[in-house]
Amino acid sequence: MLAVSADYFSLLRPARRVATAIVCSGLLLNAAPAQAQERVSLYGTVDTGIGWTRVSGGDHLIGTLSGGQTDSLWGLRGSEALANGFTASFTLESGFDPSTGSLEDEDRLFNYAAWIGIGHDELGEFRLGRQHPIGQRFGDELEIASWADFGLGALFKASDNYQLSNTISYLTPKLSGLQAGLSYSFNANEGEHFQTSHNARALSAGLRYEDGPLYATLTYDRMLPGRDGVRGSYSAQAWQLGASYDFEVIKLAAGWSRQSNGFVGLNGGDTTTGDFSEVGISGAGPMEFVQGGRVDAWFLGASLPLGPGRALAQWSIASPDWTWCSTGERAKKVQTYSLGYVYELSPRTSVYTFAAGGRNFSMGDTFAADNPTVNRIAAGLTHHF
Repeated sequence: MLAVSADYFSLLRPARRVATAIVCSGLLLNAAPAQAQERVSLYGTVDTGIGWTRVSGGDHLIGTLSGGQTDSLWGLRGSEALANGFTASFTLESGFDPSTGSLEDEDRLFNYAAWIGIGHDELGEFRLGRQHPIGQRFGDELEIASWADFGLGALFKASDNYQLSNTISYLTPKLSGLQAGLSYSFNANEGEHFQTSHNARALSAGLRYEDGPLYATLTYDRMLPGRDGVRGSYSAQAWQLGASYDFEVIKLAAGWSRQSNGFVGLNGGDTTTGDFSEVGISGAGPMEFVQGGRVDAWFLGASLPLGPGRALAQWSIASPDWTWCSTGERAKKVQTYSLGYVYELSPRTSVYTFAAGGRNFSMGDTFAADNPTVNRIAAGLTHHF
């Protein structure tokens, strides 16, 4: 008899989850015509390329680059018209790495989104489940160049592509172009404490205004650590203010952000303080930032039609306000910059190339006491379906 180890079956679990989801999506799509008022669609993006990356003090790396222009994902979204003008909707979305075929999150199939909602044109929309917080949804609209590791979210972490579980959100209807939003996560770090106050919670609120070529937004985010969290009741906060205007011959965007006491999205380097790690929180940033530090950041971006495609330029600078414990030196200003070109082969397929760099910038931790310099040159292909 052939002996098969338990490890073999554990390796198959992610593949089985994906296969099951795809089969179910096919059944849903085939059943859709039976419901005249219901719409279900399968969608996605595949993006991969080749990149050269060099970090100061180390060697360079040449290899495939997943998500050079945008994240690779697939998902299901659907909606159903209900009585009295209401609409029910849902989104299930999963990120993956096309270079290896693996899930982006091995422990979670729908890591990008898993929510259900109900809305009305005159009353707004509620969503419940795993989703982007309001600050990310509003701030992300400012981004000009989303190159991997060097986009707006590199220094504006509250606009980075992150999601929170156990979240409820509300969007008001648009009134003369103005819209407000509010989201709250009851358990952002997915801890196992029964009492809500012992889990990390996240609040996000924002305003945005859209009128033709003009877009403007103001957002506020706050991460509330559990009662067993950081001593001194430090609470990560982030303000964002920005605007963009499309002049047709050129689109310009600019913004400012103030981040205090760590990254609200828990999407930076792991903190070295034991207070956060004891409650299962990682990604809040360096200890010096978490315990009273502050960062002011600014960015400028421009998109310019050039020949058959578009040239994209973006620059960001962040000024951290703390002293490194390991060196006794003040943290230095961090800069990221990029210049790229996108050529659309069709409405769904494009090729791109870009050069980007960072000064005193760490791609993994954002801020680092050794003040590394990073450079990258890449080219790739993006397809939407």
